[in-house]
Amino acid sequence: MERIESFFMRLRDMLQTHHLSGIGANSLHRGRVFRQSWFTLLTGTNIILAMLTAFMWLIIPIMRILSTAYEITENYLISTNGIISRRIDQVEWYRVKDVQLQQGILGRMFDFGDLIVISSDITHPVTRIKGVSHPIELRREILERSRSSKKESGMNLHEMI
Repeated sequence: MERIESFFMRLRDMLQTHHLSGIGANSLHRGRVFRQSWFTLLTGTNIILAMLTAFMWLIIPIMRILSTAYEITENYLISTNGIISRRIDQVEWYRVKDVQLQQGILGRMFDFGDLIVISSDITHPVTRIKGVSHPIELRREILERSRSSKKESGMNLHEMI
């Protein structure tokens, strides 16, 4: 028993005389010597970075969805995007050429999907409407509004294309 006590006393004296502390130094904890290293610090940093990355992968898409709005008016399809800076695009109904529907398995099961509106608009020929509920009905409504707008304006078939 005296041997063990004398060992720890010598160890304590050695640590105190060399003033070992901090990262890369030995420390005495409950009678055991532990080696603190940069590896321990880097592992903790990597865990924090991984958690921040996972958090950003979740937050950014949610913020994009919450900051996007679409409006169907009598003459336009209007899309509004952005939180800090705002971008508003509008497509006249007579410019709409086609509307594509994209649905995955879950989208077909729960009746949601993405619509891709292709138009002859010069600034934004493609408008994506993501996560729409009842996308088949909305697609049908957009195409109907486009056709009726073209008829009202007296456009012929060549002007429609």
